[in-house]
Amino acid sequence: MNTPTDEETKHVAPAACVACRSRHLKCNGIKPCSRCVSKGLQCSFVQSQRGYRRRGRARGVNSPIVSIANSPSTIITESPTIPSLTHTPLPNTDIACQPIATTSHYLPAYYHYIHPAHPFLPPLPTLLTLLSLRPLPHLLAAITYISSFHIQPSHTPLLLAEAIHQISSPLCSHDGYTVQANLLIAIGLDGSGEIKRALTFFNQAVDIALEIGMQHEWFAEKNGGGNSVMEESWRRTWWECVVLDGMVAGVHQASSVRLDGVGEGVGLPCEEGNYISGNIPSPRSLEEFNDEDFSESDTIFSSFAYRIAAISNLARILAIPKPIFPDDPLIAKTDAYLVNWNLHLPSTRRIVVEDGRVDEMIFQAHMITYASTLLLHKPHAHLDTAAAQTITSCAPHQPTTSGPAYNVHAAKVVQAASDIASLIALPVPLTSHTHFFTCVVTLGAIVDLSRWAGFGGAERNEEIKQQIRLYTGALKTIADVWPSARKAQGQVKGAAQEIFASQKLAVREREFWGGFLEDRVL
Repeated sequence: MNTPTDEETKHVAPAACVACRSRHLKCNGIKPCSRCVSKGLQCSFVQSQRGYRRRGRARGVNSPIVSIANSPSTIITESPTIPSLTHTPLPNTDIACQPIATTSHYLPAYYHYIHPAHPFLPPLPTLLTLLSLRPLPHLLAAITYISSFHIQPSHTPLLLAEAIHQISSPLCSHDGYTVQANLLIAIGLDGSGEIKRALTFFNQAVDIALEIGMQHEWFAEKNGGGNSVMEESWRRTWWECVVLDGMVAGVHQASSVRLDGVGEGVGLPCEEGNYISGNIPSPRSLEEFNDEDFSESDTIFSSFAYRIAAISNLARILAIPKPIFPDDPLIAKTDAYLVNWNLHLPSTRRIVVEDGRVDEMIFQAHMITYASTLLLHKPHAHLDTAAAQTITSCAPHQPTTSGPAYNVHAAKVVQAASDIASLIALPVPLTSHTHFFTCVVTLGAIVDLSRWAGFGGAERNEEIKQQIRLYTGALKTIADVWPSARKAQGQVKGAAQEIFASQKLAVREREFWGGFLEDRVL
């Protein structure tokens, strides 16, 4: 039998480089590969994860849990050996040929940029300890994907494909970590403007959460492995499902609230400082929170609890049957919840805390409340929204027509838009907030664009123009990270330009006819 020569022996590439893989081209697997050398490109490889996955049935929710002791001595501060992620290319993906940051870069980026706005994963030291004991490739892939918006957006499509690949694996069991991974993917997709696709992953997260019993009080303790921080993480994960359920339904108007009134027995999250330190107090209940004003105790609830309360109020508004008339008592009753939320907010729960930081949970609670006010009152505010009908990036246009009088609904709406503008002006980077702020800013812009289109006085025009500049500037800044804001900014700016051009034409016509009539009189 003839033995093949060296030239006849085909070199089997263990993996394609990032550049070849993203373009669906053959790669010889040499570092650097011949194609990158010929094209003058920087060649980089991502280590394959094949052979890393453990064989056998994936761990289910009721299987033994890896125990993480509560003792601080078990918390490590350096990253353990974390498997690299494989990356499956997306069709028509064309990214720059540059090295993909390692997982050790993405994890700190996640806790710096994403966690403050959606704080449901375990604190970083606890997560690192967990990863040293148990592989969680689907959760790592989701973390890497959503972090890439901030540190390597050119690789976001590739990392999304990897996250979806990992979460779709037969080895990916239905457990709390899969719920968390689905939530992160949904948040990232929503921030990309892929609303329908994001809703698919969010619904998948909710379906799994309900399937495994996350809505029950016993879930956290049963699946916490004897660690109070992990128990708190599971409670936070459930409440994040509830919060996102309301946010998605409220700002996009494309789905109904699924979790209103579900899982109310789950303990409320503690303060972030306690969470990070591991000093987790006994969780309080939502019932205790709602009855706090009638209790003799001076219980202090976390900022997260007020965010949950704000979402409950939004769910009440979304549940109002339609059509409804402006003088229906149900509107006043629902508005009372919004007013009471603000009136009973403790003085210690301020957006800007003493050291100048912004409490993101209280920020979001106010953001949700202002958006709720707009959704409740805008249909009855007698503001003609025709000038903003092209703004559909967050939700379909909801047409309303002008009326004979400036009513109480209009006053509520104008104040809510002003309050949203005040959130923009806070002394913190706009990209540090949840990306859902994009749609709340857009709601405020629709209100002020409608007002601007109906104004006649030059003084009020200048005032509203400055407000519109604030909205477009905020959206432009957020668009540096989240693509959904880029589309919103273009639509808001386009509507503003049309109003401006229309008003300039109206001024010229008034000047012309005014001068013409004056000449006729003379």
